Amino acid sequence: MALGAISYINVELEVFGGVLSLVLAVCLLVMRRRGGRLHLLLLAAFLCGAGSQLFDAAAWLVEGDSGPFAGAVMRAAVLATFLLDYAQLAVLAQYVASYLAERDRRVPPFLAWVGWGAAAVMAALVAFNAFVPVFYSFDANNVYLETDLWAVLSEGVMVAFLTVGVICVVRSRKSLEPYALGVLVTSLGVILVAYAAQLFAGGIMLTYLAVTLATVLLYLGVQMEQAHAFQEQRLALERSRTDLMISQIQPHFLYNVLTVVHDLVDVDAREAQRAIREFSAYLRANMDALSQAEPVPFAKELEHVRTYVALEQRRFGDRLRWDEDVRTTTFSMPALTVQPLVENAVRHGVTKRREGGTVRLSTCEVPGGFAVSVADDGVGFDASAPCEDDGRSHVGLTSVRDRLDRMCGGALEVRSAPGEGATVTVFVPREGPKTLESEGGGL
Repeated sequence: MALGAISYINVELEVFGGVLSLVLAVCLLVMRRRGGRLHLLLLAAFLCGAGSQLFDAAAWLVEGDSGPFAGAVMRAAVLATFLLDYAQLAVLAQYVASYLAERDRRVPPFLAWVGWGAAAVMAALVAFNAFVPVFYSFDANNVYLETDLWAVLSEGVMVAFLTVGVICVVRSRKSLEPYALGVLVTSLGVILVAYAAQLFAGGIMLTYLAVTLATVLLYLGVQMEQAHAFQEQRLALERSRTDLMISQIQPHFLYNVLTVVHDLVDVDAREAQRAIREFSAYLRANMDALSQAEPVPFAKELEHVRTYVALEQRRFGDRLRWDEDVRTTTFSMPALTVQPLVENAVRHGVTKRREGGTVRLSTCEVPGGFAVSVADDGVGFDASAPCEDDGRSHVGLTSVRDRLDRMCGGALEVRSAPGEGATVTVFVPREGPKTLESEGGGL
């Protein structure tokens, strides 16, 4: 049977919307982020939307064909369209509810409950109608017919979804970034406008495509938020590296090293040259750390630590004793992770005692990764007290902890008590470097 103009328009709109949804679903699969529950919900929404629109397009194509095959296709396509359409609304409700709940704990989960509850009820009615056609049916010419009750139920689900969504967004507006609020309002507005326009569109189906466009807006919002988060994390990491590098080249340290070199020149020129080479290597490693966007091999970090200790031993002599128990070096960590910990042990631990003390570095494999410990038998401190991290009390400790978490998912633990020394342990997971891109957002 030849299609009418309205049927052609509906088929074209729904094929376009279905293909667009499939393309974006593939994009989300390719770009899948770690730990992205919101990402998976958006993927499910695109897949449900693609299915509902393509099945509905198939129903439009065979409508009016009274053959047995066309009749079977018509009934299966309409059933699948309804089920996937309500599933998509439920997934979108869950997405919006989950997104808002992450940013505003006052938001109750009833938006998701409304979505899944309405979808479950409508799916049950559709399944029931397959055996007892009381809501919609097909005439002898394979034309879809629906009752006024079914029209009211279908429209009621859409109205309930939009109403609850608007209420939740309005209640959480102060907890949202301006662009996030704009995306959510625009997405709901597109569905609302299409729903109202369809009442006067003369049979042209606009709501399916509108829901797809709303999902696309949410997808674009995801990209905006992830780009914003990526930029913020990159800037924070650059600031962290810069702050740490600056904290490692304090004027007093420069003066002390230069004084040691000055004193050696008259006593042992060769030893003075060796000290200058060590100091040059120390400065070069600090400067290189500014451009290190990825973790470095621990062997390289260990070399830098040994250079620092050699410089300090020239100053403190027998008061500073160094011990190593390095059982493994087959892992990587952010540059300038261990050296600041050793400097803390030297400056605020053992050298605070008149007789000095020992700083001990150890590494070992542990379940799930590697552990690096820096221990000293110095004066110790109250580990439970707030850490000022001002470059005097704890050199770069906050920066070290932050870069460990951001760059490799690592952690830092401090154990100490006054008069009992201190032990700082770094845990580096075995899974490898964590890139900024992998930290998913979601809108």
